[in-house]
Amino acid sequence: MNLNPDLGSRPFIVADDFGLSSSVNSAIIDLASRKILSAVSCMTVYSDFGRDAHQLEIENLKIGIHFTLTGKLGKPLTTPSPRSGFIDRQGHFRSSIDLALQAFRGALETSAIQAEFQAQLNKFRQVFQRNPDHLDSHEHVHQLPMVSQALIDLVIAENLTAIPVRTTAQMHSPGHSLIDISKKSYLRYQGLSLKKSLHRNGLKALAPVICNLDYRNLCLKSTEMCFQLAKNHPYIWIVHPGEIDACLISRDSLTHGRQHEYFFLLSLLEN
Repeated sequence: MNLNPDLGSRPFIVADDFGLSSSVNSAIIDLASRKILSAVSCMTVYSDFGRDAHQLEIENLKIGIHFTLTGKLGKPLTTPSPRSGFIDRQGHFRSSIDLALQAFRGALETSAIQAEFQAQLNKFRQVFQRNPDHLDSHEHVHQLPMVSQALIDLVIAENLTAIPVRTTAQMHSPGHSLIDISKKSYLRYQGLSLKKSLHRNGLKALAPVICNLDYRNLCLKSTEMCFQLAKNHPYIWIVHPGEIDACLISRDSLTHGRQHEYFFLLSLLEN
């Protein structure tokens, strides 16, 4: 399955985080039904995924899995021990920073992560009755040390070698803030490491990508610049559309940024 975009009249847009909340789901379903989106990445750990997933059966829409090991109030589908390193004392996923610290300390259990990814993949298959079109993860954690090995082990064990894995080896973003520049450098480094590992194992890497990296300073200008880059170059544009509700606020910090992207993407219909 080739997900790399061509230089057609419209950009290749992938909406992440389907399943995070009903408000995110409804925004993504709306955009997909209007043919604005090219692909969707699904988080299978939340109940909102299974309830709304059937509405993604839209012609030509690619559907991938958004492996999840982080997120406020998120819980694994498996029952890992505290020694696994990716859950806190309450059994919830860690923050992305905490998970990264565990990964770089070598304090994660690769087998436990692989088992969790297997459970999330099984949930995807149960709902869609097929394999995903692409593989990636929430907050790009599949690129972390040990986590990337768990993913590669799963791909090989499940014979998913023809399915591309998204990397940030070629990450583009329009922002110039310190946060944006720092995130871009970090993600490029992690993405390049994963890309090399994928190639060593004969697996497919999906790149390049473009994404706004500083949602605290999200504005019309940065979103418009992302759009122009994606429209004029063979980039995959990663977006996070959604509307604000209490559930989203409890699980995520990108609330207003998600709503802004949703409205901007809707405005493309007028152009």
